[in-house]
Amino acid sequence: MDEVKADELRNSPEFRTFAACCLWNTTPEKALADMNGFLAHVMARCPDGAFRYAKKTFGLTDDDFREALRNSPPGEFIYLSNWNKWNKILGFDPPIPYPRKYPESVLF
Repeated sequence: MDEVKADELRNSPEFRTFAACCLWNTTPEKALADMNGFLAHVMARCPDGAFRYAKKTFGLTDDDFREALRNSPPGEFIYLSNWNKWNKILGFDPPIPYPRKYPESVLF
């Protein structure tokens, strides 16, 4: 996502309210500083309806979510099955590599 679009979303009271509903361990301001990280969080930790709502209400695109998935921080997607689900939804076939902090870490 380009920085202009990201800044518009960060400054939108409606988007900050949406972010607050999706988060439980940080503030919207902190989470939205890394828009890719926030969108990855939406995919990994929120009901699928949050993804559809974000696209419909705020004009986010599959490309925005693809970029977030490509740049997802290690540990956001806890389960490989959830990672594979989002790869399939966003059209990555084969799936892109699962983000791991340590290459030798065990997958569930």
